[in-house]
Amino acid sequence: MNYKPNVVVVMADDAGLGDVELYNENCKIPTPNIKEIGSDGGMFSTAYSPSSVCTQTRYGLLTGKYHFKTSYRGQGVVFDYQDPMIDNGDGLQRALSEEGYNTYCSGKWHLGMEWRQNNNNTDSDELFRNDSMDFNSEIGDPSDQGFDRYYGIRASHDMPPYCFIEDGHVVGKPTGEKQKYYNQQREGPESPVWNDYDVGKRITQKALSYITEASQKDEPFFLYVPTSAPHKPCLPPEFIEGTSGLGKRADMICQFDWTAGAIREQIQSLGIMDETLLIVTSDHGPSYEDNFNNHDPVNGLRGGKATLFEGGVRVPLVFDPPKQVDFNSTEEPVSLIDIAPTVLDIINADYPEDEYDGRSWLDSSDIKPIMFEDGEGDLAIRCGRWKFISEEE
Repeated sequence: MNYKPNVVVVMADDAGLGDVELYNENCKIPTPNIKEIGSDGGMFSTAYSPSSVCTQTRYGLLTGKYHFKTSYRGQGVVFDYQDPMIDNGDGLQRALSEEGYNTYCSGKWHLGMEWRQNNNNTDSDELFRNDSMDFNSEIGDPSDQGFDRYYGIRASHDMPPYCFIEDGHVVGKPTGEKQKYYNQQREGPESPVWNDYDVGKRITQKALSYITEASQKDEPFFLYVPTSAPHKPCLPPEFIEGTSGLGKRADMICQFDWTAGAIREQIQSLGIMDETLLIVTSDHGPSYEDNFNNHDPVNGLRGGKATLFEGGVRVPLVFDPPKQVDFNSTEEPVSLIDIAPTVLDIINADYPEDEYDGRSWLDSSDIKPIMFEDGEGDLAIRCGRWKFISEEE
């Protein structure tokens, strides 16, 4: 079978299980687009992220492997100008490229980039303060880590530098310190073309443009869209603000739903829905510090972001499969690290299954135990009906 559908993965940043209507009958935030995707396609009722923090989940989703098995275990998320964690030969993007796919990433990377300094100073405080970065030099971004092209931001919307990066270059060199900081934003330089309110919109627009471009080519495409919503700072654009009626964090959930809906609508309008696998999910649960306005973002679960409890690692996971692919909704536990082997299984790629910690959703054999990691490298495991978390948690 030589079947190679397009693959699109859209991922929220800090959205909980209860933030989506399909999973929470008492959800106060309207998410009609995600609901439609899940209703028309399917949903996994017990889906997990491999970590309760950003970097580790993103590593697991793209590689199909657990982050804690690497030398980066316990180092937390990428805060400063850390080197890339995924080399050019690893990840789903590289595997699909070798199978003839065009690949594109639009969004928050948070897996390290290769930056150049403008002097020989390697003091860590200065690195964090951006004082020694050469923004004129080429950057080793995801276009050097397996993707053909990239547009997005280095890490979270609260981390400097406040600029977009496109195919190894800064879009508008930062010329000075950011003039206005929002909740939890860290100090650092800002590009003159940066607008805090436009981050999610620009990421989405780039993804939509890519879909149009890629649909006109003979080769299939892989599009990875890790959004910045609803992670702080919660700054919805004007056309989204007030949509939820529950405040700015809830509006950012609406923004994520808009992104998922716009991408699906674009795929449908181009007539390629039947040959596209669309997956919508989140990297982990919501932060305890958020104001939820009587809305329950974890749908009654315990804990949240950075914890190994269910509220930290249970995530929404909906999909709309291509016409020739047969996998259905299930109550059996699945993980985001299953995405890579599932996609490779769908296209009948010759890949070493024993090198992947994830399990293909097309595999009807016994379910694997699922493991989880927090930012400090502590672990938990779920096997069948049981879950074990270390006493330290």
